[in-house]
Amino acid sequence: MHQGWVQLAGLIAAITGFMLIVTEWWNAVIRERATELIHTARRYEEVTLQLERLSPRGAIGRRLLDHLLLALVEEKDRKLSQAQVLADHDPVLVFRKRLRNFIAGASLVVLGFVLQALSAIPGGIPSIGLIP
Repeated sequence: MHQGWVQLAGLIAAITGFMLIVTEWWNAVIRERATELIHTARRYEEVTLQLERLSPRGAIGRRLLDHLLLALVEEKDRKLSQAQVLADHDPVLVFRKRLRNFIAGASLVVLGFVLQALSAIPGGIPSIGLIP
């Protein structure tokens, strides 16, 4: 086999592994964002309850405060539903598949390095059929 083909195979394995790792990283980022949105929604609820306790009934600014609270609650509901959808599509059972993808990606990167290193040996390795 020619060293150039081994190098090409190494590059393909490396980029494929890298893309698998990037995909798993992106999934983790999405999951983290969903968790953050859930926590933010809970914080909106806490702030809403605190403002309702602090605001006197019938005050001049009550209408503005009610409008602000309504906007906060609507945004909270929208973000919470988005976060719940994201969280529901990533159950614990999917963890094994994601771990398998990550390990496969890391293995492909290592394999790509090994193949590129073999193809870089001056004079090739005639004993295994790798010629320059």
